[in-house]
Amino acid sequence: MQNGGPAIRLQEGFPALKLRGMWFWRERYYQALQEAVAAAGAFPEWAAFAAYCTDCQNGLRRQAFAKLDQFIAGLEGAAFAERQRFIRWLLRQADPRDGCHLLLPHPLRQRVILPTLEEWTRREPAAPEPHRWLGGREHLQRALELDPKDELARGWFIDCILKEVGYDTHELPGGYLGNPEEDLTALAEAARAADACSQPAARQSAHERIGQLRRVIEDHQRGRSNDSLHPAAPDANP
Repeated sequence: MQNGGPAIRLQEGFPALKLRGMWFWRERYYQALQEAVAAAGAFPEWAAFAAYCTDCQNGLRRQAFAKLDQFIAGLEGAAFAERQRFIRWLLRQADPRDGCHLLLPHPLRQRVILPTLEEWTRREPAAPEPHRWLGGREHLQRALELDPKDELARGWFIDCILKEVGYDTHELPGGYLGNPEEDLTALAEAARAADACSQPAARQSAHERIGQLRRVIEDHQRGRSNDSLHPAAPDANP
């Protein structure tokens, strides 16, 4: 999400402006909000959320979050089924698209989405969907255990491992931030998940990315082995 024009801060109360024919937000951000307004309009009980999205479109941040707070206050005390229905709709609406952070603002995530997903896992232990949306390696692995055909969870699970290993290796050759053996084990787990991808292109891409990281780790291990076989000569002039 780094491409596009420079960020422009709009003054409070001003509508989103067009500069050189482009929205201050990328057009796809605007489209995500617009589609959410249209879809939420079918549910009168979600009117405050639709109003939040409309104000976001118009750059009215303060008004938008006031309406969001109103919506959250009403939803927090609602029955589980009502909260579940909303977040199931919202998460599917938001993913995968640019601008999803506007549809999933921090107060809504913390006060409604995450607590409801956690409650969902307790109420329906055999349901893979809440684990998929909670994300993280353990939840995604659980989602795949419950539904081995969940391609969305599979892709996220592989990405999660690759990001973790990528972080551990990103300072090489200066230093390794994790445990190489554990990371190789994790990559083997990602490779097994990739083997089950239903789409050949996705399977090939995953294996290429896994192979690149595996080679980085193996090169690091060979370098350490060579260092141990050929230690540096002591300084002749202490």
